[in-house]
Amino acid sequence: MKKIKFILNNNGFTIVEIFLAVVITAIVLTIITSMIIQAFNVFDSSTRRMSAAQLAELATTEISGHLRTATSYDKDNDEEKWRFNGYYSNIEDYVEFIITKDGDQLNISIENGIYEDRTIIHNVDDFDITKMDSGEFVIFIEVNDGDNIARKRITVNSRN
Repeated sequence: MKKIKFILNNNGFTIVEIFLAVVITAIVLTIITSMIIQAFNVFDSSTRRMSAAQLAELATTEISGHLRTATSYDKDNDEEKWRFNGYYSNIEDYVEFIITKDGDQLNISIENGIYEDRTIIHNVDDFDITKMDSGEFVIFIEVNDGDNIARKRITVNSRN
């Protein structure tokens, strides 16, 4: 009977019990928080690396599409400028494409009655288009986002 009376007269927790509950909760929350922060850091770095690679891929895809129709090609090493004539589907005619590397950005201009000048990609460390003896073009691009470097090299055959 004494035990039942003792349990019924217990009105709350002791300071030691409350302190232990707070300490255990803090430890669990610290572990969970550090795991969440680590997961976000991995996600952020992989996103930046993937973004640099995707930008390099997009630039080479666009340039290779134009090079497939190239009928002439000229490279100016002094100005980091590449010129070629090719078919442009938006106006259904042959135009002159001019690709320039200006600092860390790659620009493309399309000239033939219309003029389109736009930046294809930023953070370009290295870029080159080389015409091989076989008539193939080799496009190389290196993109650096500060933390990661993405390199892309593709070979394009001209249809003309």
